[in-house]
This record gives sequence, C-alpha cells and structure tokens, in this order.
Amino acid sequence: MGEGIGVANRRQLNGHYDQAATMLGVPGAGHFEPADLEPGLSDRLGDLDVNRAVIDRKLVHFKKPSVRWKETLTRLARAGKFRCVLNAAALELIVAENGSTVEELIVGRQGSTLSIRADVFVVCAGALETPRLLLNSRRRLAHGIGNAHDLVGRYLLDHPIGHYCKLRFHRSTRAPLYASLPLAGNVGMMAGLMLAPEQQRQRRLANHYVWIRPSVSAARIDDELLLSFLAVRSARDLSARQVIAILTNRDIAYRILVHRFGIRPKFKFGDLFFMIEQLPNPDSRVGLSNRRDEYGYQVVSVNWQLLERDIDGFLEYAKVLFEHGLRSEQHTLARVDDPSIWNRTLASAAHHLGTARMAASPQHGVVDRNLQVFGMSNLFVCDGSVFATAGSVNRSLTITALGIRLAEHLVSSQAA
Repeated sequence: MGEGIGVANRRQLNGHYDQAATMLGVPGAGHFEPADLEPGLSDRLGDLDVNRAVIDRKLVHFKKPSVRWKETLTRLARAGKFRCVLNAAALELIVAENGSTVEELIVGRQGSTLSIRADVFVVCAGALETPRLLLNSRRRLAHGIGNAHDLVGRYLLDHPIGHYCKLRFHRSTRAPLYASLPLAGNVGMMAGLMLAPEQQRQRRLANHYVWIRPSVSAARIDDELLLSFLAVRSARDLSARQVIAILTNRDIAYRILVHRFGIRPKFKFGDLFFMIEQLPNPDSRVGLSNRRDEYGYQVVSVNWQLLERDIDGFLEYAKVLFEHGLRSEQHTLARVDDPSIWNRTLASAAHHLGTARMAASPQHGVVDRNLQVFGMSNLFVCDGSVFATAGSVNRSLTITALGIRLAEHLVSSQAA
C-alpha cells in the first residue's frame, strides 16, 4: 500500500501488522528482514550463493496448519458475543431512500431469503464476491453501490505463478532456509530471491521474486501435469489419472516429501518458481454474467487479464537474474526454457485482489483510506478487493492488519 493516492500506507499500518502477526501466530512484522535473523538462521542465508549487488533475499514466515477462523467465530457466537448465520449467501444490500445509507442485507439460506438489519455493514466477501454483492445491489442505485464511476469489479489483480528454467548444483547442497525450514511453534520460514531495491528502481520493474525449489532432475515437467499441480487446492480437485501422474513424477513427488512431510532437502537441481506482481489494469475485471443463482441474482463473470508489460517485465527480471544475480561457482543454469513456456504454463495463485480499490476519491476507487464505500455513510469493505496494488506475497497479513485498523476506526467513531 503506497502513499500519494489516498490509501493506507506502511507507516500507518506498522503497529497493526504486529497485532495481525500475533493473531496469526507468526513473528511480528519487524522480524522479516535478514538483518533481524538470529545468527544461526542468518548464517543459513549463505547456503545459496548469489550476487548480492543484484539480488536480495526475501523472507516469508508461514504457519502450519494455516489459521482458520470458522471455529473461533462459531465459539464466540455460541457464547452470545454475536449472531452467526451459517451456510448462507449475501445477495443484496438495500439502500435507504436517501441513497447513502444501507438499511438491510438480503441473505439466501436453504432456498429462502431473510433480512438482516444493522447500523453498520462491513463486507468481507473477497475480491470476487464483494463486487458481485455491490453490483447486484441496484435498488435506488441503478449501477450498484459504489459504482458511480464504473470502478466496482475493475482492476482484478492476482499473482501469476509458475516454473521457468532450472539450476544445476555442482554438488548436492543442503539449503533448508530456501526449501522450508521449520521453526518453533508450528511456524516455518522460506527465503526467496528478489532484485535489490536499487536494481528494481533503476530498471523500473515490479516486485517479482523467485523460490528455488529442490529437484532431482533437469527435466521440464509436462505442461498439463504442471498446470494440474499448480492449480490444485486439494486432492479432491484432481482426477485419478492426474494423481497418479503427479505421484510418479520424480520432481513433484520429491517436492511433496519436502514441503508436506518435512524431509531434509538436498539441492541437486533447483526449479525456479516465480511469483510476480501484476500491474493494475482496468480491463482485468469481475462483472455480472447472464447466469443467475437459485435466488435469481446474477453470478460473477471473471475476465482476468495480464498486460504485455506484465510479461515483458517478468522476462526482463528473469534475464537480470540469470545473467547477473545467479552467477556463482556453486551452480549454473541446467536448462533455459523458451519464454513462450511461461505464457503457456503460468497459473493463478488465487490471491484475488483489487476489485473495490482504495483511493483518494470516487473517481479513482471504491473505498477511502478508512475502507468506507464512497457515498455511503455506514458501509465498509475489508478484504483483498481494497488493495490498490498487489505486491507479490500472500495477502493475509495485510488483510488482517486492515481489519484491525478498521475495527479501531469503527469503535472510535461510535464513541465520538
């Protein structure tokens, strides 16, 4: 979140990041820099040799298993802290005659609808369903809520991901920090590679980075198999044929052993797995299709689009990485793929963002810096849809920090 376009910036969110990290059970936001690592961990950064004048390490903490809030919310609801309607779909927000206040929410549940009234409404439905709800809320507002300037649903962002090229290590190398290093308390850490800040500014490139994933061969994984592996969210999403193909592929099977079962990895080869920052594009969008759900409301139509600048910027980053950043006596490029392979095999990280973006004015976005929908006195949005830019990492920490900040804002507003 940058400054200058009316959005919450990093300085304003620093304290909230620390609170969010505590809630999610990972180290605080101030401990993500290599300089903050304790000596035993900082020494492990040297396991992989790179040109430090060009490349910086990017550190990511993760929790296993991931934090799931459903049980917490259910427990609080049962304790009488609030009411929770389960297995229901938010369908439409009803606006009062004044055109600037939400009066009620129409909810679909088990084939019928019910109405929920409140003084304040906070929409947290994600960057696909939040625009659907706002666009379907057309009573008294013909174009939907927050959509006076046709911005609801636009600027759909994601993190394009995929494998591209491979390193060969001259000796089998243990580099656990670059694979998946368990820490205390079910927390783990991984190190990736990004351009040094001055290199990124000088070359005017977005915030891309790459993981070096342990591998046992120089072969390239078949396109269909690779896409199946990248896109899967659970084994239930795969056919029996795909499961067998994945488990019999040596590289993928080895990666599963490392990441799922925590075996100590050796880098004989290293798959370069990229996650790139997508640039904002108003033509990449979520809209309403002609299909309707069981309650008669239109369902979403998704048109995710990358710009030529996205692909060109990624290829320029890869070129700098290959020609300057990864130069070392420790490893060489074992295989250099044709650039068309990246276009053909990139996948979505399912980090949906940007479709109700934060801005200084309704001419440029849907919500203000306090996440309040422009033109609405009691409606707020708090999910990935409010991001003005995407960065290149998982978005949960920032969404949680924004949620804490919004809660403080609402409490202080009620007290005023």
